[in-house]
Amino acid sequence: MLFVGCSFGCGVAARGHAQSTASGIMSFRVIESLGWRRPGSYTFAFWLRYCERVRGISAACGVDLRTVDKALWQYSLMRGKTV
Repeated sequence: MLFVGCSFGCGVAARGHAQSTASGIMSFRVIESLGWRRPGSYTFAFWLRYCERVRGISAACGVDLRTVDKALWQYSLMRGKTV
């Protein structure tokens, strides 16, 4: 999928919302819950690392990616802080 005229991060977000079951939705809250710092800019390498980590959690827990996304997002929200 190609998104002309938008940043990589914006494209990932749009793709994630369109196909959330394939790679999850990369959000600052999920990144924070993974214990990572938000990068200055989102790169393909960062997105790939993110997908591998979230897919690993999904496989280890036996749940779909959307469930992992929602759980990590909620964890960040409940902690009440952002990186």
